[in-house]
Amino acid sequence: MKYNLARALSDSTRREKAIPLWQELIEKYPKHLGFKLEFAQCYLQLGQMDACEKILLELPDQVQQLPAIQLMLGEIRLHRGEVEAALEHFKRAETDEPEMPSLHIALGRVYVLLKKWDEAEREFQKALVTDGDNAVAYDGLAQVALAHEQYADALDHALRAVGLVHHYPPAHLHLGQALVGMEMIDQAIQAFETCLSISPGMKFAHMCLAKLYRADDRDVNQAQKHELMAMRGS
Repeated sequence: MKYNLARALSDSTRREKAIPLWQELIEKYPKHLGFKLEFAQCYLQLGQMDACEKILLELPDQVQQLPAIQLMLGEIRLHRGEVEAALEHFKRAETDEPEMPSLHIALGRVYVLLKKWDEAEREFQKALVTDGDNAVAYDGLAQVALAHEQYADALDHALRAVGLVHHYPPAHLHLGQALVGMEMIDQAIQAFETCLSISPGMKFAHMCLAKLYRADDRDVNQAQKHELMAMRGS
């Protein structure tokens, strides 16, 4: 009963309420590896990287080599901006679990950060082989297409991503960039505004809107508003 509740809370927007339940379960069943892994995953989703890492590094060395744990350790490194270290963890996981879609997404994200576009495209395509409805993979392909200034392709990929998961701000952001590249400014503004309706603090979206509203004096007041929001954003 308590386990089911902890799982349900971990998969919800109230996952912080799962923490005391996981703690109780681990205290009662200290040798249960599954509970520890799900507790670590809960912390990871909450962005509490130090707490997640502490759980993982207390596991036996051989257990730490499991692909799922290497994936989490890589996500922690990536969150801290340690891109090359994250890549090492993801590659270790790939050795034992080459078909894991989430792993290929993680590798693709790293390659985007490193501007290794061909490698990024390969990883996102691999993710789609086993998960053809993966919005993050399509959004990744949109980023690759934007890097190559292939705006029509970027538009197609971003539309596929937002069609699969509407409440995914990066896809709306990249949709807006693709539309700008195709000189569809009104539609681009709408895409950036949608992005901000989901994630109001996204600095780059505010910057894009400020630039579009500033151009040709389209709406100076809106431009000033988004310039101010960009200074406050993340």
